Amino acid sequence: MRTIVCRASACPVAFASRQPQSRLASPPFPRRPVPNPSTDPPTSPQTTLPAASLGLTQTTAIGVGAIVGGGIFVLAGGMVAQAGPSALIALLLNGLLALITAMSFAEMATAFPENGGEYAFARRALSVRSAFAVGWVVYFAYAVAAALYALGFGSYLLLAADSVLGTSMSLSGTLLTTAALGTALLVAFALLRFGPVGGVAANIGKVAVFGFLIAAGLAALLGSPRQAVSPLTPFFQGGTTGILAAMGLSFIILQGFGNIAAVAGNVRDPVRNLPRAMFFSLAIALAIYGPLLFLLVTVGVPPGEDPTTLAAHDPEGYFALAVQNWLGDFGWWLVIIAALLAMVSALQANLIAASGVGRAMALDRTLPRQIATLHPKWNTPAPALIVALALAGGVILVLPDTSTAGAAASLIFLFCFALVHAMAWLVRRRLPPDANTFRTPLFPLVPALGVAGCAGVALHQALLVPTAGWMTLVWLGFGLFFYFGFLSARAEALDHAAAAHDPALMRSRGDSRTILVPIASPDSAAALTGLASTLVPSDAGRVIALQVIVAPRDASPDSLQKALDKAHPALDRAIQQIHRDGHEAEFIVRMGETPWPVIRRTAERQHVHSVLLGLPRDPDRLQSAPLNALLADLHCDVALLCAPEDFQLESVQRVLIPIGGSTAHDVLRARVLGALRRRGTVHFTFLRILHPDVPAERDRIALERLERLLQDEVRGEGHCVITRHHDPTAAILDSAADHDLVLLGATRSDRGGRVLSPLLLRLATRAPCATLILSRPQA
Repeated sequence: MRTIVCRASACPVAFASRQPQSRLASPPFPRRPVPNPSTDPPTSPQTTLPAASLGLTQTTAIGVGAIVGGGIFVLAGGMVAQAGPSALIALLLNGLLALITAMSFAEMATAFPENGGEYAFARRALSVRSAFAVGWVVYFAYAVAAALYALGFGSYLLLAADSVLGTSMSLSGTLLTTAALGTALLVAFALLRFGPVGGVAANIGKVAVFGFLIAAGLAALLGSPRQAVSPLTPFFQGGTTGILAAMGLSFIILQGFGNIAAVAGNVRDPVRNLPRAMFFSLAIALAIYGPLLFLLVTVGVPPGEDPTTLAAHDPEGYFALAVQNWLGDFGWWLVIIAALLAMVSALQANLIAASGVGRAMALDRTLPRQIATLHPKWNTPAPALIVALALAGGVILVLPDTSTAGAAASLIFLFCFALVHAMAWLVRRRLPPDANTFRTPLFPLVPALGVAGCAGVALHQALLVPTAGWMTLVWLGFGLFFYFGFLSARAEALDHAAAAHDPALMRSRGDSRTILVPIASPDSAAALTGLASTLVPSDAGRVIALQVIVAPRDASPDSLQKALDKAHPALDRAIQQIHRDGHEAEFIVRMGETPWPVIRRTAERQHVHSVLLGLPRDPDRLQSAPLNALLADLHCDVALLCAPEDFQLESVQRVLIPIGGSTAHDVLRARVLGALRRRGTVHFTFLRILHPDVPAERDRIALERLERLLQDEVRGEGHCVITRHHDPTAAILDSAADHDLVLLGATRSDRGGRVLSPLLLRLATRAPCATLILSRPQA
């Protein structure tokens, strides 16, 4: 027999994972060097920002940097082309909708102050499947936004080239696409090589330019007020349809407050600072955009001209042409240069956000794990960034101009924000009334208005710009196929492990699990109820202890009394164990001629998720035939504990997990392991047994799989063993000698048949320690 061991201290995957921090705590662009960045897990301290490192000023600066900038340069013309001067109303309504949405974001971010934004919210409030759908759509939304700003950069670059060279290159769609693709590629490479640049200086520069433009425009307005405001008539040129179209087109220019929620885990005093930062950044943005848009449709319009016609003729260049009307050529070039810098900054921010969402999803295995790796030399998230760049490039090729790209990005973000409102409503109902979070006023009216507003504008935008709607639906459909076809097994196993380890996650999802524990023998009653209390905490589910009094229907009073007396010791021990665990349990006592039909009927009537049964260690006491029949009839998870009489879960320190080729029990195994980790310090051994004749290269493949399971399901708290043996049963029994518990799997076929094979029963009864057999029903 040959054995290969990978211990936690020698295995980089296992060793690096032993920091008990959130998977979503890792920023997308860690800058400090790490020993092994290509495999460094999400919880490594080298890849995590200092906890609570951002105050109110820094957090507000993140919001201002995300909101104030490139969007107004490329979308102001489209807004005016759709609605005319009433684009001001569209901006005001978008500001109100953004304020309502920021309230729901603030409530969610303060309830769950961790990094990840909408994806983290969905993971906490809904399920891993819903979190994938939200993260998948948000990932795409940031890529579409990146495409918007790449196209915007290309538009302004070609405008500058036309002015210098006297050409008309800005009219060429091919040149625009080429310039946008080149810009996105260069910015992505700079991010990959050097990380993000700009920061506070870029914010100050943008605000200073906008402040100068507003001051100069107001001076021109005061010089000739009557002539300046004449373009405001007629005001509602586009009507209600135009206002809605302008809202859908331009909502993206205000959505950057979501970037604050994405770094909530790094904000000091989040209950106080997160809401204020969101509201302050929105107020600053509206204080800039409102006067600026007013000037663009008044002072920026030459005498006798109509702003709607001017904007429709050249929506991308409208901003620069309007400023030229009150600042001359200097103003035109100032806008061109400021717009180019703002586009690069916004493109960079959205690529960072997209790669951050992608990496967070990969760490939860809702995307392939390779996307979570860092570049071995530059310590940047290369795979996540490359995928985001590829998506943005695809959008650039599909969407012809900035207006369509802006409409698509706004539509997707509006859809996601409607979900955030719904999640905020769910979380408010599930959290205790005294929870220390920001509380949205006028609840539930405000989130209801948010859902209606975001969904309504998004639906109108989908009908108005069908390309954006179809593109979103195709992307979501492809994502669901990809998830259920390739990702769901691992992602849901990890999610069950996380939920079992953190009951607060189950509570925030409104997920309550029920486990049924039939109690028959005094020898196993305490062990079974103690294990049930660990698997289902009292604040996240129900434990139902079932006592079946076995007696015929025509039993005499004396024989019935004997049956009751025989059952009392087991019930007493179960009650005492539940009391020691501080658990609240329900006790059901029923009568039957045999226990098996009673167990099945009780499981069905109580709608239990799991049944925990005891197996006697004496093979002569095993009733394998009726037990197999019961397992075939149960449509829920089943666990069978075969343990010595003195077994106590508190004494379990080492757990052996043999891994075969089947993945049928991954979810149930992960849930049990997560519960054991929550109970206390446990060392886990993942074991793979190979036949001696199997080629040697299979050792490496098997070891890599075990290392992934070790990292995913127990966060590296253990080691992996590959052993070669002719007899798998003998190998497991040998390895179990220095362990306290062995986890085994039993397959239940939808065609019926025996679940507990003689080989499995022999292994359970002969093991030198307790064994827990796990069995999931076939899907």
